[in-house]
Amino acid sequence: MHHCLQIYEILEMISGELYDEAEVWQNPEAEDAIKRPIMPHNPLLAWALTCRTFTEPALDILWRSLQSPYPIGFAFQPNVQPVLCGSNDGADNEDEDTNSEADEYDYILLGFSTTPSPAAWDRFRSYYGRQVRAIEFWDCPLWKCMVSPRFLAELTAYRPPGDLFPNLREARWFEHRKELFPHITLFLTTTLTSITISFKSNTNVIRFCDLIRVFAPALKHVVIEYYSFRPTPAMQVALTRTLSS
Repeated sequence: MHHCLQIYEILEMISGELYDEAEVWQNPEAEDAIKRPIMPHNPLLAWALTCRTFTEPALDILWRSLQSPYPIGFAFQPNVQPVLCGSNDGADNEDEDTNSEADEYDYILLGFSTTPSPAAWDRFRSYYGRQVRAIEFWDCPLWKCMVSPRFLAELTAYRPPGDLFPNLREARWFEHRKELFPHITLFLTTTLTSITISFKSNTNVIRFCDLIRVFAPALKHVVIEYYSFRPTPAMQVALTRTLSS
């Protein structure tokens, strides 16, 4: 092996270039995402499997910033299986006039077919979870490949004690269905410092203030985007007290 390939920064640059061709597996809006529910054997994956030296920078590039919780499911295969569904699991369909070839499917349902073993959780934390620095959750009914509430509920129920992402710094949470709120604890970690959120009700914002005291003590920066309601004085007071305590 050339000595230049022993320099981590160079390996990271190579991984970044290869990642451009592999991005479709993380991007729910990608044109062919619905046709390729399983992560493709892309150049980055092939490169990572060539040598152990290449594995760490490739994992770092792939998992450093997730645009969706969707890739988490593939880390638990065969425990998690994707299923093409024709309904959006309770979300209102606001885009009935679209003419995409993938319109027959609203999202990929991810669910645990079997309970993950302790070894599977250890593998996730050792190889994948620790790499995640930023994660986004967009519960938007207009997106293809939405993550099913079933998957989030099972992930919450089955995970062992401790942070799922021990190095998480930034999170973005945009919920369309208020019943998904309890699963936000998946992304509230002791290392989280910044979060951007959009809730369906004032009640969830008040509950969020209670949760971050327990699950995200290092949180310093909160951005709340309002779409379906206006903030109440009580909510603003609760959030101010939480962040200043």
